[in-house]
Amino acid sequence: MNIMIAANALSAGERVTVLPEWWKFLILLAVVVELMAAGFFLKRKWLQTHDVLPLPGALSMWFAMSALYMLVASALYWSSGRAERGPILFWLFVFFIPLSLQYARNIAHSLSGFFVQRLSPMGARIPEAPVMGMARRSLRQGNIEEALQ
Repeated sequence: MNIMIAANALSAGERVTVLPEWWKFLILLAVVVELMAAGFFLKRKWLQTHDVLPLPGALSMWFAMSALYMLVASALYWSSGRAERGPILFWLFVFFIPLSLQYARNIAHSLSGFFVQRLSPMGARIPEAPVMGMARRSLRQGNIEEALQ
């Protein structure tokens, strides 16, 4: 009902904006994809050489992602006309949700790894048996038979 009243109140030259201009939408989409890929690959690269992503690293990744996103968001918002700012705010919020979930997942993994490492009676990491280390090394080299022994 309110949509009909708003549509009737528009003059012939006015239009209702639902999506921002296509190039602004593509810029926002590209930034979101880039930030998600960067977070994924940074975490993956860290986990290849280490056991757990440290909490300061996860928090700094989240902070850097938020700062870059807000920088792009403010540039898109302030470069738009008044009629386009509403839809841009909507899409900025919609695209911020998956980014926040991905980086929050990194922080949750970091916290869980931190607490799991503290489960031993003395509060230090439980050392891995040398046999397991040798088996992992053999697996990395592709010697499955040697790893099983």
